[in-house]
Amino acid sequence: MTTAPGSYFDRAAPDYLAASGRGLWGLVREAEWRALRDRLDLAPDLAVLDAGCGAGYHTLRMRETQGVRIHGIDASPSMIEAYRTHGFAGTLSAIEEFQGERRYDRILLAGVLEFVAEPGRVLESLARGLKTAGKIVCLVPTAGLAGALYRLVHEQWGCPTFIREPDWYFQLARRHELQAGELAAVFPMSSVFSLRRAP
Repeated sequence: MTTAPGSYFDRAAPDYLAASGRGLWGLVREAEWRALRDRLDLAPDLAVLDAGCGAGYHTLRMRETQGVRIHGIDASPSMIEAYRTHGFAGTLSAIEEFQGERRYDRILLAGVLEFVAEPGRVLESLARGLKTAGKIVCLVPTAGLAGALYRLVHEQWGCPTFIREPDWYFQLARRHELQAGELAAVFPMSSVFSLRRAP
């Protein structure tokens, strides 16, 4: 029997940030962060939305760029509570229902799309909050053996997981007037890519 992803992340929240920096997981996350950082191209005064912020792993890293204004959203009450303990501004909201009043230069969507049954709704919602020259930077697990293992582990924890190729997301993005670019593979199991408004 599976549960909503939020239930899994609520249970994981108390130790999630510390656990994600340890051992093999920590090494993988560091490699993923380097790929994300290169595509985010952060600079002072940029407004950034960490969509699916969890306990704040990526916000902590983005905050290393002085002057970046970061806001996080997450559907897990426990994750948002953990996020706010670091002094971050966070909103409890499902991404596809987010109705933010501001628009963003960068939107980070890391480790989210694989837990969403209808990712088109997520892209539609985020595209509304993206500035004309802004971009969405995504991190997703890849198909193949590593992706199958990723899905198996999460489903053992009661968290439904959808493994899709980047090309699948690119086709979906085009339906929402977004174009893909800057695809990179991150060993052993991730892809990072950006989406911009189509000209």
